[in-house]
Amino acid sequence: MDARFAAPRQRAARKEDSGSERRGPGRGDAAAADTATPQSAGPRTVGPAQLRAMLDDGGEFAVLDVREEGVFGRDGHLLLASNLPLSRLERLAPAMLPRREVRIVVCDGGDRDNALARAAAERLVAGGYRRVHVLAGGTAAWRGEGYALYGGLNTYSKAFAEQLAHARELPQATVADLAAWQAQGRRVHMLDCRPAAEFRRMTIPGAINYPGMELAYRAAQLAPADDIVLVNCAGRTRSLMATRTLLEVGLRNPVYALQGGTMGWALDGRELAHGAVSACPPLAPAARAAAAESAQRLADRHGLSYMDLPGLEALRADAGRTVYLFDVRTPEEYAAGHLPGAVGIGGAQLVHALDVWAPVRNAVVVLSDDDGARAVFTAMWLKQMGWHDVRVLRAAAAEFSERGAAAPHAPLNIARVRPALRTPGVAAALMARGDATIIDIEDSMTYKRSHIAGAWHAVRARLADSLPVIASGAPPREWILTCADGLLARIASAELQALTDTPVSVLEGGTAAWVAAGLPLAEGAERLSGADDDVWLRAHQRAGDTRKAMLEYLDWEEGLVAAVAADADFRFRECLR
Repeated sequence: MDARFAAPRQRAARKEDSGSERRGPGRGDAAAADTATPQSAGPRTVGPAQLRAMLDDGGEFAVLDVREEGVFGRDGHLLLASNLPLSRLERLAPAMLPRREVRIVVCDGGDRDNALARAAAERLVAGGYRRVHVLAGGTAAWRGEGYALYGGLNTYSKAFAEQLAHARELPQATVADLAAWQAQGRRVHMLDCRPAAEFRRMTIPGAINYPGMELAYRAAQLAPADDIVLVNCAGRTRSLMATRTLLEVGLRNPVYALQGGTMGWALDGRELAHGAVSACPPLAPAARAAAAESAQRLADRHGLSYMDLPGLEALRADAGRTVYLFDVRTPEEYAAGHLPGAVGIGGAQLVHALDVWAPVRNAVVVLSDDDGARAVFTAMWLKQMGWHDVRVLRAAAAEFSERGAAAPHAPLNIARVRPALRTPGVAAALMARGDATIIDIEDSMTYKRSHIAGAWHAVRARLADSLPVIASGAPPREWILTCADGLLARIASAELQALTDTPVSVLEGGTAAWVAAGLPLAEGAERLSGADDDVWLRAHQRAGDTRKAMLEYLDWEEGLVAAVAADADFRFRECLR
């Protein structure tokens, strides 16, 4: 089996008592002997036992694994760790970690004396974070204490969905079942619950796209009562969650999750559609009323909390709490108007990738939409996944005053960097004369799709290793760094300059400015200066035996039920009957 999907290494024995009562969220940060005062002596170090205590003490914390995404997924990580690659840390940290006083434990694989984790911790401290720790020995030390490591991405939510399917015996159907129904003349509605971008990339022919909670929101108008509803995603997780949500809201149709999703379809030898476009039908007033009724019933059943805007503002003013505000409607609704400061992410995707969107555990998650229904459906799952403090926001439509996409957070420390800049035209002229070489530090997947013709790719965290490879021919008179928007390249320019005597500059406006100037582009994996494991590749994206990769992935997902069975960090609450 591919090592990417090896079974997690379970604890041989608990070093501490795992039966102690777990407290709800609070400020009892007794586990790590730290304070919220500025760190002048550099990041502190904690061992596995101290981190273990921190996870259980009820206070806010974030465990950040700063290895590249592909390494994080391949080599194994803590169940409650979120991936914050060192190469993109300054860009991602402000949104992932909005409160500078939150406790943070940074880890890597433990090699080279925690070199990656220490570098990340120093950058976080320089960015104003006051309680930063490094896990001594990294994941190797964690494993050495008998604790489990897990492969893949979004592992917690995937384990949750598998446990849910196992505990509740969720109805599932195979491609063969679908063929049998069709042969019998049964009407089957194939509904794809993934975001629109994934749907366009590949889907089952004839499927209709209902991203995430849109399925439950429109449950009353999905299909005539005798028709079969078959829900798919790419694999298993999201279709299992969507199927259970439809059952929770009282869908009267026979409803099933398609085993294996688009992978199962392809494994059966069937062709997938590419470039399909499908929009949810408009919501009928009767369907909206039914969704509101279901939402109220589920809110009562699951003990969900509501709050208003004054309550939200008071919460945001509390320096002791991290607050995430998510708008769980469609991207189009979000762009048409949303609350100031709200992050737009569909409810099902939020549940699926909570480790990415809200890495601070025991923080407050506030969910917003225009009538509360989709926020309730989302909150229901977050609470059952062990999120103690999740609230549904009640706000009038007039409060949705922001339009368009949310403004991105400024990267950490960007104001401190003043590199030399080269316009696209000047950079192109220097390259044409052989006087400059462009190094692109955007992720390798983006680079392969499209990059500046003649540029090299390097993983930012490995510039020291990449530079000799790139300079193996005749070294240029100038290095020019770029990335998508140029911002991370500005920050990384000082790192590159420390490695070379050759002058370093930054492409003004990044690769986007090059594209806008109409200058030559290329695609493909040419001029990679090192391994492209900075990005986790899905099964269908891997070179080689795609069928084998899909089978291994689906086996890994199903195996998560057993994998987390003895893990105290898996805080799944059984669904209320």
